[in-house]
Amino acid sequence: MNPQPTSAPGPVVVGVDGSENSIAALKMALYEAQLRSVPVKAIISWQYPSSYGIEGMSFAMTDPGLEGEARAVLENAVALACPTDADRSTIEQVTTLGAPAKVLIEASDGASLLVIGARGHGGFVGLLMGSASTQVVHHAHCPVLIVPQPDR
Repeated sequence: MNPQPTSAPGPVVVGVDGSENSIAALKMALYEAQLRSVPVKAIISWQYPSSYGIEGMSFAMTDPGLEGEARAVLENAVALACPTDADRSTIEQVTTLGAPAKVLIEASDGASLLVIGARGHGGFVGLLMGSASTQVVHHAHCPVLIVPQPDR
């Protein structure tokens, strides 16, 4: 009987949107990754905004600067969460086009853990969990750690 080869454990994946809660999630992801001896993969996603024209016809607006803005938000969040360059160098930073929940669910495949803040920049302030974190909890391919809002 041949033993099955074991694969290396996957990274700790963390969703970042620049909010205070996502920076807390990034700090928790760094802690969890250190416990597991795995890397951190910090992901920010962005989308082209939709607009509606005459008679309800929708079209996507394109803005080549959106990806750069998302990358800058991610870099700033990493700088806030990691005080030293050495800590920052261990984080894989990923900027990708797509809906946040969908992107994180796809990234959870093969991950050791997915970390996400309970709330981001969404518009429904009174909710305990935002739409992305709710979707991730229900559909992720790995364990999920929800980081509560710092003020709760």
